[in-house]
Amino acid sequence: MAELFCKDCGSKLWIHQRRDGEIVRYKCSSCGSTFSASVVDEVYEDFVEGEGEVEYLERKVLDLQTQNRLLRRSDKSDYKYVNFSENYMKHMLEAFKDQPLVGYKKIKHVEENREVEGIIQLSDLHFGEYIDEEYNYFDFIVGSKRIRKLYEKSVKYFKSEGIKVVHVFCTGDFINSDRRLDEYTTNMASRANAHLMTIEILKGFFQDLSQDFILHVYCVVGNESRIDQEPSLSDWSLSNNYDLILFRALSMLLNSDQIIFHDNEKNYIQQHVKVLNSIISISHGEYVAGNDIEKTTTTAVGSVVLSTGLVPDYQLFGHRHSCRIAEFYARSSSLCGANRYSYEKLKLASRASQNIGIVTSKKEIEMKRVDLHNADDYTPYPFRELYNCYYGTSTVRKHLPMR
Repeated sequence: MAELFCKDCGSKLWIHQRRDGEIVRYKCSSCGSTFSASVVDEVYEDFVEGEGEVEYLERKVLDLQTQNRLLRRSDKSDYKYVNFSENYMKHMLEAFKDQPLVGYKKIKHVEENREVEGIIQLSDLHFGEYIDEEYNYFDFIVGSKRIRKLYEKSVKYFKSEGIKVVHVFCTGDFINSDRRLDEYTTNMASRANAHLMTIEILKGFFQDLSQDFILHVYCVVGNESRIDQEPSLSDWSLSNNYDLILFRALSMLLNSDQIIFHDNEKNYIQQHVKVLNSIISISHGEYVAGNDIEKTTTTAVGSVVLSTGLVPDYQLFGHRHSCRIAEFYARSSSLCGANRYSYEKLKLASRASQNIGIVTSKKEIEMKRVDLHNADDYTPYPFRELYNCYYGTSTVRKHLPMR
């Protein structure tokens, strides 16, 4: 823009008054006379009436500084995530490069019975959480014992029904959150280490099941296992989740003709799986209203029909850590059981359990709850103890008794 000055006194101090088309009118701050100039540059098009050049430039500088600060903040967040991802994958590679599948014998099963198949729902495992209450105790070893109990109870039930094929539905929240202070100070390990220990425990669980059944494994993500601070429904954000990372890590370790992992990259929130002649809809359940569950599940069926043309015969979800089995849906409890938050704030009295069931070719679906609360007599699946919990408030937790 050409330099502006008063035509009467030559002063360069002026105040912008108004703009008429391509003519901008100014008032001299020294002598008070007015003068005009044509618009040569768009830089000054957003003048505020009565604003001087100095004030204008200061405002524009502040605006540019704000934009730069926001851009740097965004870049900083991206850099943190990239660094985290690089370090995390390096840690995973180090952890598993010398880990052969010890004792894993592949057995070729023949699908003799296609009239009935089994279901195991793994939901809200919350590995990493430490609970020490009068009504419940939970740590990695107790969780591993409960997974072993689930395996033994499931095998006994499925064999009694002559089942050869089992569908394992993973419905999220396998790793505990660390976003709130009470979670951060009571978790037994960082979520990265908790994730590695959980992989080893579930690896043993899937290997044992595969000795007797052909497994089909499916996964949707939960809200507590997200890596991002805030929840989001974008595909990128939903895939940034420990549940999905865990599912894919197990797939890389175990995927075979006997353990088949079905990775649906189109939808991480909800999947619709055909089991024999029935459609099973799975989700984590955070969008299912707890107080009006029948209405919410019925509405969800209508949404699926409209969007996909499929008619779900049954819905499986979790989230609320309280088991509820009905004609057209089953809500799972958790592996960790009740903690102070669910007991005191949500007023939910619950026990550790998971759901299993059978589906027949006649579209009969029978679900049952497996009580896992007391698993003291079961042998835990082996895993390396990678504890690195926060000791800022209690150095005693470094030597926690493992029960």
